[in-house]
Amino acid sequence: MAARNDCQVKLEEFSHPLLRAFIRLDAFKMERSKESSPDLELGPCPQIDSPKVSKALPRRFSSILSDASSHLRRSSSVRSDLTSRSSPVLGRILRGSRYGSEKSLRHYLTKEVLPHPDHYRNRKSFAQGMPDSSRPTLDELLCRSRNGSVYPSDSGQCDTSCGKDSPDKQPTKFGWIQGVYVPCLLNIWGVMLFLRLSWVVGQAGILATLGIVSIANLVTTITSLSMSAVSTNGQIKGGGIYFMISRSLGPEFGGAVGLMFTLAASIAVAMYIIGFCEAFLDMLDQFVDSFDGIFMDRINDIRLLGSSTLVLLIGVSFIGMGVVFKIQFLLLLLLIVSQLDFLVGALIPPDEPKQAKGIVGFKTDLLTENLWPDFQMGENGVQLQFFDVFGVFFPAVTGIVAGANMSGDLKDPGTSIPKGTLLAIMTTYLTYVIYAIVIGMTEIRHASGEVSELHLSDGSDNFFSNCNARNCSYGTLHNQQMVQLASFWGPLIYAGCFAATLSSALASIVGGPRVFQAMAKDKLFPFITMFSKGYGRNNEPLRGYILVFLVALVCILIGDLNRVSSLLSNFFVATYAVINYSVFHASWNNSPGWRPSFQYFNKWISLMGTFLCITVMVLMDFRTALATLICVILLYVFVRSRNPDVNWGSSSQSQSFTTALKALQTLSRVEDHIKNYRPKLVVITGNPSDRPALADFANLITKRSSLLEFVHVIREKVDLKTMEHMKRLTDQWLKDNHIKAFYALTRNDSFPDGVRTAIELSGLGKLSPNMLLIGFQEQWWMYSQFAEDYFEALLIAFDMHLSVGVLRVHGGLDISDISGAHEKVMTATSQLSGLSEDYIPVGRANRAMSLDEGQSLALKNVNTFGTSSTRNNSDVSYGIRDGNPIDERLIYRMTQFRDKTQKEGTVDVYWLYDDGGLTLLLPYILVTRRKFSKCKLRIFFLSNQVDNIVEEAERMASLLLKFRIQFEDVIILSDVTKKPKKETMDEFLQLIMVPKAPDRRRSSSTSIGPRAPIIPEDVLKKYLDQTHFHLRIAEIAKENSATSSLVVMTLPMPRRNGVPCHLYLAWLDYASRSMPPFLFVRGNQESVLTFYS
Repeated sequence: MAARNDCQVKLEEFSHPLLRAFIRLDAFKMERSKESSPDLELGPCPQIDSPKVSKALPRRFSSILSDASSHLRRSSSVRSDLTSRSSPVLGRILRGSRYGSEKSLRHYLTKEVLPHPDHYRNRKSFAQGMPDSSRPTLDELLCRSRNGSVYPSDSGQCDTSCGKDSPDKQPTKFGWIQGVYVPCLLNIWGVMLFLRLSWVVGQAGILATLGIVSIANLVTTITSLSMSAVSTNGQIKGGGIYFMISRSLGPEFGGAVGLMFTLAASIAVAMYIIGFCEAFLDMLDQFVDSFDGIFMDRINDIRLLGSSTLVLLIGVSFIGMGVVFKIQFLLLLLLIVSQLDFLVGALIPPDEPKQAKGIVGFKTDLLTENLWPDFQMGENGVQLQFFDVFGVFFPAVTGIVAGANMSGDLKDPGTSIPKGTLLAIMTTYLTYVIYAIVIGMTEIRHASGEVSELHLSDGSDNFFSNCNARNCSYGTLHNQQMVQLASFWGPLIYAGCFAATLSSALASIVGGPRVFQAMAKDKLFPFITMFSKGYGRNNEPLRGYILVFLVALVCILIGDLNRVSSLLSNFFVATYAVINYSVFHASWNNSPGWRPSFQYFNKWISLMGTFLCITVMVLMDFRTALATLICVILLYVFVRSRNPDVNWGSSSQSQSFTTALKALQTLSRVEDHIKNYRPKLVVITGNPSDRPALADFANLITKRSSLLEFVHVIREKVDLKTMEHMKRLTDQWLKDNHIKAFYALTRNDSFPDGVRTAIELSGLGKLSPNMLLIGFQEQWWMYSQFAEDYFEALLIAFDMHLSVGVLRVHGGLDISDISGAHEKVMTATSQLSGLSEDYIPVGRANRAMSLDEGQSLALKNVNTFGTSSTRNNSDVSYGIRDGNPIDERLIYRMTQFRDKTQKEGTVDVYWLYDDGGLTLLLPYILVTRRKFSKCKLRIFFLSNQVDNIVEEAERMASLLLKFRIQFEDVIILSDVTKKPKKETMDEFLQLIMVPKAPDRRRSSSTSIGPRAPIIPEDVLKKYLDQTHFHLRIAEIAKENSATSSLVVMTLPMPRRNGVPCHLYLAWLDYASRSMPPFLFVRGNQESVLTFYS
């Protein structure tokens, strides 16, 4: 153990963790050798030369990790061996196990796998054909896989050799210097450095110029901090600034900013090329005496020369990114040399020709004069202001996104973008500050350029700098080539200007199309998918190059640098505002997924940067800023209305969650009030596609303004994976049919218990259901147990103080036997889950739970039934039988509450008992919907005072008016105490004297038994008076409401140990048989209406 202690002391000399691991492994090996061979003499701890080991680390890195892994696997065995020395036999056994037949770690992990990066990637990003090497599912760990065990290999890693390109086809990736720092420098040191900086100093003075430069760099620095945070919050792919914003704020903001940025990049190409053309023409004017322009008009010269330059740059871009980056290094070198040329020229005392042109050298009084602004009149005859000059200069610093736009071509975007961008901002800020001070100390604002006027004086000033009564051609306010005039060798400044403008244009040409290509791949806008195609190993967006070429060509034809730069400034500032807001939004929501490795940002600073950008936009040009903001809003609304099928885990989704959570928490602290009552429905539909009429009717009641939940009770044993696929398919059905609802599945052997569970678990806090809606059980007379379960479900709802609604339509609600819709859903589910159809007997389960089965229609060979994503009159794509469409009556039965045909006539309300007003409220809600908006309400009610019919009608009308419910008529049911007609009694007796099938739960036989009364005679006698009453109500309803659009009647209250379920269902059956859509409804005896304000 001495050797180990000696080496332990020496560990303090080495700070690198790999070196310490290396030493520990050597010490461990010596200790183990000593244990296995006690007589072995060990030398002292080896002296390790730190530099030597550091050089050896790269070669031995893999072996060190291998030894460390082996050490970790055996550490427990070593400890056991050391503690077992008191037992020689046990020690021999353990030592033999340790050194004789060591087993792989895979032996102990069994089905487990070790953490691996591939397990956390987006599954869609794997190359096609790559084996699926992911972590095992919970079912696989529990040995529940039914389609074979497919576990990862022993290594637990993906075979990355499959599905990847060969080395010669791998795309070229760049580091932070070549991929970010250099492009940012070339874009920031652009045309403004040589052509507009001297003009900015002349207009604004030194102090204001430093303010302009500082504010502009403050905006870009805050934006860069925000951009660094976004770029380090996960892996960044191609698409640059669009990819960051769309994955942070969502597709709406991402699509708007991506399109705006592509347009801005195209305009920037035009701006840089126009600057190049101006510099090139100035050079020809200066060095070619006979040059008088290509055309008589300078604007046309810029248009011709700019178009030609654009074609040349597009050609270079088509060659590929490798050539572009090589050219950029040469341009950067030329740009740096030209700046040094300017500084050297400014330090050398000027000769007389230079002095005549306004280059007077360093003077203290000139510095004092140039400290303050001297804003001149603009081209429109209006005096320029601070932010007018700021708008012209700001494009000089907009190159910060040049590196971010190349994110797909970077080796490590998360590291390269922050480092390269921030260093580029620091470098260029210092240079702009230095150059502004140098210009202000060495150049005057006005100069005639005449050497003969240098020694003349007009009494108050040098004559050559007095331009009040004449037009001067030199000076910072008149000549854009003052930087070139002040340089040591003028042609080098022109070369630097050419390098700056062409490199910036080239960066915009290759950056903008990549953003647009990423946006086209996401399909956020129509008609742009064609631009998603890439060419070559770097996936070059050649079609995007052509688009940028066309937009830039239009801007070049404008020919005015100042106009183009002001428009460009607004687009870039709008982009920066959204970047800053995305960081604030993500930080404010405190989403666990927001974990940027770049920590030097603050959400409040990002918010300040957002407002700063908006303020700058407005102050630069209010009209252009307003137009830019309107464009962003319109694009946002357009993308949102398209509802793209993407899920990027954006902060907008996190905001939706937190907003809903806070709203629910706030709602839970608010007491319920009658005026705010809304029917919140839990609907027992089974699969909603099997009962579309019931789903549509429930949707009419809630209409996106209240809770709507569809519940499916399944008796069969269905695994979780199958249930998840059923939910996914049903959610898609609801989405296709524009029904805003939730869908819940519950597994229970008992239907009433399943309903109870669904009610108890539905909702959250105050957002819980207060009404149960269920379809009427058409064949209640056939299966006794089903009728009892149905009746028990109603009682459970009332026991839980829920209101209850029972809907019946002619022909029944259930269409599963006709359409095969449920079989289609289950077949798709079995295919998705990888399970055989024999394993999923849910079709039989759904048969067993078809509580409202309709009349059997013998339609066979129905191919398909589903919904169409394009909604027409019926919104349903129906099946075909023998080449013929399904019966129109069946179609109407399925879509009567969905189609856009407005019902006319009346909605008859039979408010028989005071249930709190729900029988009256639901019809009122329905007539506010478009489907029943042309219907009038007729109110039928009972009265004990049959002698005062008029007074009772007036009392009811007065009550309705206080409730502010419009009605057409109120009618008293005055003769309900009469016995029903003989024909009515005969029909009712015929209804209950039907063939009775044996109980499915007690017998597997499906044969129909003999005709027998469902309800015993003694039961009929016991409840004869109640039966007569309900039959009389049914007679009146059939006489008055047979042609109504909808009938709503108060549901008789079911009671345990009261009216038997079969008799109760017979009452409902007879009242609603052969009637228009019929809704039985019963409130929970709490008021839902009030006439108080």
